[in-house]
Amino acid sequence: MTRPSFIPAATIAAAILLLAITVDSSRWEALAQARQFFLTAIINTFYFSLAGASIGLIGGSLLASCRLVGGWPGTLAGALVMLVQALPPLLIILGCYFALPELLGLTVTPELAAVIALGSISSTYYCEAVRGAVAGVDPLQWDAAITTGLSRRASILKVILPQALPAAVPAIGTTSIVVYKLSTLLYPLGIQDFFRAAVLVNNHVIDPVLIYSLVTLFYYTTCKALTAAISQLSAAYVAKSAGQPSQTAPLTGV
Repeated sequence: MTRPSFIPAATIAAAILLLAITVDSSRWEALAQARQFFLTAIINTFYFSLAGASIGLIGGSLLASCRLVGGWPGTLAGALVMLVQALPPLLIILGCYFALPELLGLTVTPELAAVIALGSISSTYYCEAVRGAVAGVDPLQWDAAITTGLSRRASILKVILPQALPAAVPAIGTTSIVVYKLSTLLYPLGIQDFFRAAVLVNNHVIDPVLIYSLVTLFYYTTCKALTAAISQLSAAYVAKSAGQPSQTAPLTGV
């Protein structure tokens, strides 16, 4: 029998309720005093996640186009994708902050480095999502497009992509949630995301069970909410493309 989806959330909520009963009230008061600090951190979390995902989607589409075109652009894009995915994300984040100023001779702020790093990492995964969806299109569609006299570029834009994008939407949504989770690695740059804020507050309150239980609840509920929203958008887009009523398309790997 399949376990109801609400059970994990109910379990976490029960644990938080138990903490609320057993933890000293003075510690809850300390958390209440830090609410503005937490609010700013939450805004930063969503801001950098959205900025990184937006840049990554654009960069991923360009990389996917290069890989589909083939030749030296495809080889170069493929090498870049393999290089970025082979490196630890934290190394890329630190490299964007410390190495880019040395290589380009430009001033790179922590905020700019954070966006560039998240965009660079996510672009390689968006690239594979788009490329995988295009690869799933029936090869006969390519032949039919070429037979009608369309160039390869026109075939991709007018024939292949309209069929491939509905299949790419769930993978794009999953990658976007991964970017959201990667925002927790921005702490070496001094970015005050929610996870970093929780660590700093814990250093003051000294109650890791309470603090990290709240962190668990926050990321669990926000990731579940994002998953549900993206699934609904994906189902609506697929249904619109197929001209059928929408049904929720589940995301995997989140």
